[in-house]
Order: sequence, then C-alpha cells, then structure tokens
Amino acid sequence: MRYLRVNQFVIDSQLPLMWNDGNEISLEPKQHALLMLFIEQANQVISRDEIIETVNQGVIVSDNAVNKMVANLRQLLADNPKAPTFIKTIPKQGYCFIAPIAPQEDKVTAGQKDEAAPKSSNVKPVFILSLLLAVAAIAWQGFSNKSAEKTYTNLQLQPLTRHSGVEFSPAVSPNGNYLAYTRNDPRNGVGELWLRHLDGSEKEVKVADLATSAEIAWSSNSDFIVFTDYPEQQCQFKRYDLAGTVSTLSPCNALYIRQMALIDNNEGILYAGREVSFAPNQIYRYSMANKTREAINQPNAKSSGNYGFDLSDDGQQLLILSANEDSEYSNLYVLDRKNNQLTNKGKWPRFVYRAIWHHDGESIVTATNAYSHEIVQTKIDGTPIMSLVSTSNRVAHNFSRFPNGRDYYFTSFQMNNDNELINLATGEVSRRFNSAVYDKLPTFSPSTKRWYFLSKRNGHSQIFEADEVTGQIKQLTHFEQEPDVDTIDVSPDGKTLLLGSTAQLTLLSLADNSSKIIDIDDGSSISAAWLSNTRIAFGILRDTTPLLRYYDLTTNAFSDGNPRWQAAFSDTKAQRLFFVEQGTYQVYQWFADEERAEPTSVTLDRVFSGGIDVKVDGDSLIYLKRQGVYSEFIRVSLLTKQQESLGKWLFVAGFDVLDNHLVVSYEEGRSGDILKTEFK
Repeated sequence: MRYLRVNQFVIDSQLPLMWNDGNEISLEPKQHALLMLFIEQANQVISRDEIIETVNQGVIVSDNAVNKMVANLRQLLADNPKAPTFIKTIPKQGYCFIAPIAPQEDKVTAGQKDEAAPKSSNVKPVFILSLLLAVAAIAWQGFSNKSAEKTYTNLQLQPLTRHSGVEFSPAVSPNGNYLAYTRNDPRNGVGELWLRHLDGSEKEVKVADLATSAEIAWSSNSDFIVFTDYPEQQCQFKRYDLAGTVSTLSPCNALYIRQMALIDNNEGILYAGREVSFAPNQIYRYSMANKTREAINQPNAKSSGNYGFDLSDDGQQLLILSANEDSEYSNLYVLDRKNNQLTNKGKWPRFVYRAIWHHDGESIVTATNAYSHEIVQTKIDGTPIMSLVSTSNRVAHNFSRFPNGRDYYFTSFQMNNDNELINLATGEVSRRFNSAVYDKLPTFSPSTKRWYFLSKRNGHSQIFEADEVTGQIKQLTHFEQEPDVDTIDVSPDGKTLLLGSTAQLTLLSLADNSSKIIDIDDGSSISAAWLSNTRIAFGILRDTTPLLRYYDLTTNAFSDGNPRWQAAFSDTKAQRLFFVEQGTYQVYQWFADEERAEPTSVTLDRVFSGGIDVKVDGDSLIYLKRQGVYSEFIRVSLLTKQQESLGKWLFVAGFDVLDNHLVVSYEEGRSGDILKTEFK
C-alpha cells in the first residue's frame, strides 16, 4: 500500500510528500527517510546510531544533528515533545514512534477523516527497505564514484566550542597548537576574536573586540596572526602576537575583505576585496615592509569578480574563484606562483562560494550551495567525488583544513528568522506564522489578510502563502533544489508573484502556479518591483555601474537603461511612482502630469541586492536605517516631513507595509559551534 494514514496526516511511502487536511507538504529526502524509519519500526525504540546508519548512510554527523533532525520532523508534524502524539523520547536510548498507522487506498482529500484507524499498528512492508535505499540514492546523487576515492573508514566530529551565539572563521596555526576564531552573538552585542589551545587543556584567550566578523591568517612560524577589523566601518589590518599584544598594521583600502592569507615568509598579505560598492572583487598582495599593494596576475574581474582563493601547502599553487558576468556560475583558475602562469580549469555548473585544496593537492573541498549542509570533495572541474561530512544545520563557508592533514574545521549553525505582523495603529503583534526556520522576504498581497514569504519549513526554501484570517499557510512551490530568490513582490491586482534573482525574473501565477521566466539579457539584477500589472522595474549592475531598466509584459520587451536612477517602486496602491537616485540614494517622487521628479527628505544608506529598503503606504514613507546588526524602521510623513521611529529589529531579511500594517522578517536568534572532523 503506497499511502499510510498517521493521525491527521497521509504519508506517501514512495515520494517525499504528505498531506494534512488536503494540503500537500513537501519533505526533504532525509526527513522522509527518517519518517519512514519510524513508521517501519513503530512502537520500538530506535537508537541515534540506527538513525545515523539508515538515514545518513553511516556518515557521522555532529552531536546534536540527530536531535535536530527529529526536532524538525516533530515541527512538521506539529508534535509537542513534552506531550508527544508522534515521537516519544526514550532517555539514554533513543526515540519511539507512538502514533497509530493504517494503510489507505488513496492520498488524502480535503477534509477527509479516517475514523476506523486502529490505535496502534506495526507497518513493516518490504517496500520500506527499498524506499530507504531509494531515498539514500537520491540524497547521495552525484557521488557514485565515492567508493573508489574513499581514503578513510570512519569519521567522527569533535565539537570545539560551545558558547552562546555562533563561532566563525576557524583558523588553525601551522604547528597545529592553536585555533583562532571569532565569536558572534549580535543580540548581546558580542563580536570577539578568540584563541584556543589545542593541547587538550581547552584554555581560551580573548584576543580583541571586533566590530564585525573577521578574516584570520596565521604566520608560517605560528607566532602571530593577522586579522581584519572595521572600527567606524573602516577596514583595518591588525596583528596579534602570541605574547599578547594587538597592533594596527594599516588600512585595508577596501570596503570588505572576503579572504586573506600570509605569504612570502610573512612579508605579504594576500587578500580578496572590493574598493567601492558594486566594484568587482580583486586579489591583491600587500607588502608589510613598504606598506604598498598591487594586484596579482588574475582573471579579468566581472560582477562579483575574483572573490576567493586558497594556497596549496607549498604556497606555490593559488586556486582562484572567479564569477561570470551575473555571478550565476564560477570559473576556477590556478595560478602557478613560480612562473606566474594562470590556467583556466573550467566553468562550474553553479556558483562556488568557497573552495580549498584537498590534501591530495589535486581535488578541492567545497560546500554544495549557499545553504549547504554538506562539505564535499570534488575534482577541480566540478565532478563530484564524495561527501565528506553532513550535518542537520547549515555549514558556514569559511571552513578550513588542518595544516598538512586531512581533517577540517567548520561552523555548523542555525539561524531562526521569524515573520512578525504588526498593526502600526495599535501596536498589536501577531506571531501566528513563525517557525524555528529561516522565514524571509515577506510581502503583502493587495489585502493585508494574505501575504507571501520564502521559508525552509520543508527542507529546500519554498514560497508560502499565509492567510491571516484562517491562520493557515499553504506551500505554493515545489523546488527540487535550493532556489535563487532575492526578491518577492505581488502584482497590484494580486494575481502574480514576482520572484527576482541576479540572472532572471520569474512570474508565478497565483491562479494555477504556472510560471514565466524572464532572463536578464544585460548585466545582473540587484532589485526588482512591480510598477503596474504590466510593468516591472529592476535595477541592474552593468560593468559595475547600477542603472534602471523596465520590462513591459504587453510587448515582452526591455527598455534601455537609465543611469540616473538605481531603483524604482510604486506605492502600495500602485498610484504613485518613486525613484532612488544612483550614487546619492536619495528618494524622489515622480509627478507624471508635470514630468518632474521631486526629492523627498529621505536618503537611504544604500540600495541592497535583494530589494529596496523603502516602502510608501498612504502618505507615509517607511524606510530602513541599518545600524550594524540592527535595523531601525523610520516613518516619514510625505506631507509634513515629520519622522518617527517604529522600532529596531535584528538582521532584517525583508519587510512590507500595507494599510498601516508592517510585516517584517527578523532574526530571533542564532546558534552554532566550530566542529572538527576526525577521519580514520
């Protein structure tokens, strides 16, 4: 029997789908495999080791990974761990699935009930084993040749930090005696650089306070580290000697440093960074002797530019990550520093956020995507070899390799972004649709009773519709892999969703879920918004210069670019048009009858990729003023020019305003630790 009734849910035993009162819910493969394991062994205790062996195919995960997997499944089933109806925790033993199970002929239909379901059932059909193997095959697709390349027989993960917040940027000294890392707990205002002894003493020393996360590089003799800091938002290179002193070396001459390393007997700093907004990243060598810098031999920088690199153990082979025109994919190059020869190793089928050399000196280690839960080994042309580690939480991209060894240090972390709905007239707050996952980019339909957002509730990010009247949410999309969505906007008639990314715009019909793809034919998109039911404005980045373009749905044609403006948007009723000026970020109102643009009193900090930090609702202009990790909402009257603060939120990831209601995605909290692999 393909379908199984479990309380109010119907489970598809062959596909990662289930239904709740007629509403389809997608599961990620490992969630489905875990659920089917519980169903197969209902009313029996299942150990964590068995879950690892069955669901993760023996790949050892972090200490809390199994707990997280079970917690996520409980959340999907709306199961209360304190009074469980599905999954019961058996202290020191594992878990037990206690819900009644019954076969069912068809998948659930809306409102369907099954009064004849027995109180308990052990369902152990033969297809369960086949299903688990199939799910495992899906989860491990692309790693078919891993057995031939495998160089270890066992893997364990050792947690090295257990502080509040998240520890990032692990960097181990060349002699293997010290671990340098940064601590980030933005809710408590904590940004710090720490040093941990790896001699078993667990001794830790606070090195310095930080304005934001730092890049860290060790000297070749393990006597000192160089790190970045941003006092008053100005990048500086600083040095810490193991004797305990911190000194400032020089300004970085860059907005932000993405990666760095000490080279040439500690005389030079190699780093990737950009000088001004929208300029491509380039790789520079800074001389600590004469305080000068020069660009190294590297590919022609486009879009995100040459944004990452890694030195081989002998310091002679430099791996370079270079973005294409719209940062949709990456080219990998190798620079031979002996003869200054640059070799193109080919285009990857995706954008590679970070890559480091594998210990064999030929293949590389990277994450699978921006929201990766895995660290994988691949050939330098992108051909997969094997999965090295898999965790239930996201893996930060600033992982590193143990010097001259095969083990890795990485951060496994989780961010909890919630959508909060606020009545600006009464101050009443609704948290009805919140969940302990990453909800972001909320946007209203023409009615404040319904809104849309992007969420990882069911594995990969999907678009959801939230109904404020019923308190229900509905999944609209079924992306098979993590989607590239930076912007969500609803057409003025409420019929079409605009999903924006750097390379394309997607129009999703809310009537039948059909979609239309609009490829960006020139440059990369940095913002997008409906102006009317037939016209879309989007800011693009062309040769590092932002400009404004339009797309007309009646003619399916793009306009030429206007270099004066960087973005355009309409008010919530699509009756008035506003522009954001390129360079100054000042907001203008357009008066069509007089064909003139009049400046408002609002100047934005900047226009961010993934949306515009300003909305107009009635006679109120509401914009974000970003102050470090916090963002303050400011409301300005277009009539009186008076302004007021609506409050501050942590790490805002999208907002919208309509009919004096504010919906905002912000970070409720984050947690994560640095882990070390131990291959044997």
